[in-house]
Amino acid sequence: MSKETPDQTIARLRRVADAEATAAVAAGTADAVGLTGSASSGRVWPSSDLDILFMSDRITERWFRYTVRDGIVLHGIVTPWPELEAFRELYPSRMIESATWERILNATWAMDGLVAMNILHDSSGRLQAMQAFMAKHRFAPDVVVPRRPLLLARARAEHRKSLAALDTNPREAHRLHHQVIDLLGVIWLEAGRRISSHKELDTTLGAVGLALGVTQLQELFRMAEGVETYPASRTTIEEAFANLLDLYSPAIDGLLTGYPTGDGACDWKIADHVYVRHMTQSVPHALERGCLLHLAYVRESLQEYDLAWVPREAAKHGYPAPVSSERLLAVKQSAMETLIPAPWESRQRALDDLFTLTSAL
Repeated sequence: MSKETPDQTIARLRRVADAEATAAVAAGTADAVGLTGSASSGRVWPSSDLDILFMSDRITERWFRYTVRDGIVLHGIVTPWPELEAFRELYPSRMIESATWERILNATWAMDGLVAMNILHDSSGRLQAMQAFMAKHRFAPDVVVPRRPLLLARARAEHRKSLAALDTNPREAHRLHHQVIDLLGVIWLEAGRRISSHKELDTTLGAVGLALGVTQLQELFRMAEGVETYPASRTTIEEAFANLLDLYSPAIDGLLTGYPTGDGACDWKIADHVYVRHMTQSVPHALERGCLLHLAYVRESLQEYDLAWVPREAAKHGYPAPVSSERLLAVKQSAMETLIPAPWESRQRALDDLFTLTSAL
């Protein structure tokens, strides 16, 4: 996978996306289909997954398809037309108030994804019309300016919750800390009129900082996430994650021989682990491109998921799993130790500086 060119990656992802679009339209479950994310923008890594928007007049609530196709995780967002077209019908209030929604980042990425979308099927032209509208208005001052204090207030609220949780639930404290950085990142991306994939947030913020004359911006984000330096060399990090993939990937492939199993909970977990494999595979590409913020999310993913579930589940179903749970967990721990972030206290000092800088926008 690491030797795959961007064009080859796009072609591989596009084959799966085209098949999904054709199947959804033929089944009558979608009226229009659009490819979003890095596969549409062209900013792919060999580890990229798929994000697809399915539009339908036959549903009243959004729902998510989360599945695996040809070893690729597919995030399908099945959306009723009124939900999407409300951004236009209720402009600009709908775009502004999305900054207060519970899933703020999902709403933001939905707007950004629409701008950069590659439309796969749209016989009525409705999706193209919405794309044109969003491209014109996404970074309009009457959207961005009133969104900024809402996003900043949410970041401050999440920061307070993060600090409060540190003693009783450190993992939750760190999860909220990541979310604070994401929210501040959205503010700066909007200030710089930039759309970025999550994995390339680091380098995009660097470009935004240079464009806005805030040369320390990228460094502050890295310091707030604790990733400005790591305890291991690039070679050591790459070797540790290659060792992990050598064990983890065949175990996942063993489970995929019987996927889908028909057990919804089990199939969801398998997709989770294919997603974590994508994250693990992304490490050398993140190091090569200087996307250090992404490495923090790789480590968080490894912390969140029980990798030992894969060989246990494979053994239960009689699928090949050439690694013990104990061995896999030991190698996972070794990989994670190469990405230990800076101490919490120094990260908080940098975050305070970042809040000050962001408040002055």
